[in-house]
Amino acid sequence: MQLYEGMSYRNMYNTEEYNRLIERQKYVLDEKYFSERESFELPEGYGLETAIYGDTEQVGKNQFVNKAALVKCALKRSGETVHEWISTYSHPREFTEFIQHSNGHKYYPFHVDLYGISFLELDTRKVFNYVPEGYQHDSEYTLGESFIITDLHYNINTDLIAFGGCFWAGTNDVMVMKLSNPLDFEMKLVGIHDIIEPDWDIYDNIDFAKWQGDKLVVIANGDRTKVEFAVEIAEIEKRLG
Repeated sequence: MQLYEGMSYRNMYNTEEYNRLIERQKYVLDEKYFSERESFELPEGYGLETAIYGDTEQVGKNQFVNKAALVKCALKRSGETVHEWISTYSHPREFTEFIQHSNGHKYYPFHVDLYGISFLELDTRKVFNYVPEGYQHDSEYTLGESFIITDLHYNINTDLIAFGGCFWAGTNDVMVMKLSNPLDFEMKLVGIHDIIEPDWDIYDNIDFAKWQGDKLVVIANGDRTKVEFAVEIAEIEKRLG
């Protein structure tokens, strides 16, 4: 049963509905469901370790259904565990860079879900997890579709952060939001594709290039076309309200 169609920015993390979603998958955190382990080097002596667990069922010839999948993640430094979390997506995009914020703190961005974004304040170890409710979700699954973040680029002069990524099975875009406080925010986004080409007729993919002065520079790719656009930061902030 479909519950709604419009986009909802309600933060689902740690709600009763979201916790039920996690709890019914936790049985896979057992060695018999273990799949693979990975490690990533991060700056300043930090490292990230992940362990993937999954339960699949064969439903036909060469057809499999994922019944449950979780990833145990641990951020470590000099052998000490700094922060641990569980991701509900079996192949999360692991970030390997820190964000130096204008407030003087440094943050590590990470995913607890395919959707949304989380930030860990490294010196205080405070954390904020954000998973939007999305849109067009049904009664069987708590989360609906929302923007999938694959890369991020913070501007310390404006507190704007540009997210590269896409909607599921869609083309790349760049979404921008205000990140005044990484430990308390709502994911209000402005799409750059909508600014440079509202009709979406020519360009398929929009990719981040750089912050340059009072502009955000992106690369737009279409059929045999590749163009650089510079979008005024003032225009972005106007749309953010």
